[in-house]
Amino acid sequence: MTHNAKVEWEEIQETIRATLRSGPIDAHASAFCSNDTGHTTSTRKYHCKAQMDKVILAYFEGKIDFVGQQYVEEIARMWLISFAALSFILGYVFQSMKLTFGLLGASTVVLFAIVLPPWRMFNSHPVKWLPSKSSQDGDVDSDNKKRKRN
Repeated sequence: MTHNAKVEWEEIQETIRATLRSGPIDAHASAFCSNDTGHTTSTRKYHCKAQMDKVILAYFEGKIDFVGQQYVEEIARMWLISFAALSFILGYVFQSMKLTFGLLGASTVVLFAIVLPPWRMFNSHPVKWLPSKSSQDGDVDSDNKKRKRN
């Protein structure tokens, strides 16, 4: 590995660490993605891609509570059973496999639109987590934690 490649690899590793420490896209990320920084092009591209991945994941994360998950499961089960039966009956009456699978496929697409987005009605019973032991005890440095584990 040449010296330039080694320096570039170290910059990429530092960028990954910084990305993991930072939150969603912020002023630092937008400044980093601009062309007037002193970073190499590949490092800048990698950091921008990592920030975009965070934004995309945050958008599609879909946080719903346990009651909402149970509600979604019941909706999906009843929807699929009823439309499978309706599709079969209509397909049998009209002697059309195309109608059977078309109706079942269309109903599945509508079901996806209903249950896949994290609607607010699926998050109406949020879970209240207990505080962690480390936050109750105060700040304990990582060296003490490592000693306790060993």
